[in-house]
Amino acid sequence: RDRTRIASLTLIEATPFNLLRRSGDLGLYDQLRAMSDAYARSYGNGERLAARSVIDFYGGDGSFDAFPARTRDYIVATTPTNLLDWLSGWSFDVPLSAYAGISAPSLFVRGECGHPAVRRVAEVLSDAVSRSSLVTVAGVSHFMIATHASDVARLIRELVAKVEELLAFARQLGVSERV
Repeated sequence: RDRTRIASLTLIEATPFNLLRRSGDLGLYDQLRAMSDAYARSYGNGERLAARSVIDFYGGDGSFDAFPARTRDYIVATTPTNLLDWLSGWSFDVPLSAYAGISAPSLFVRGECGHPAVRRVAEVLSDAVSRSSLVTVAGVSHFMIATHASDVARLIRELVAKVEELLAFARQLGVSERV
């Protein structure tokens, strides 16, 4: 809505899943809704490990059990907050055309082994945002910020450096800071 000026935007494994419906990817959208609804029902029915389904959805079967005990305990303890994220996320439903208004250089990062729905959301975003790049990190899933933090940090650092160069060049030319 052009209310806040930002220099750049980086989204890692972005989850505005309503984009799938808006882009016609109804099979992936329905898959997500079914998983999300089952997750909420499971937790509502007292299933202590309800979040296992979400973790395994993103990372593949057995992902939850592969986490260290401390991580699993944290996930279980924060399930109510995660459920709020899921439930409120469905109400974030912006038309695809609105994304065309994003003028900041943008980077969309997805994991090669991530869920097809998340990979597709990154493609839809990249197609919708004019000054964007789509990067697929090889051999990783949704949890790349934990498993491949240095790779993710490098990607962010590269985008920020590029934007800083553009801003410095624009200042030298006396051009607006909007690059």
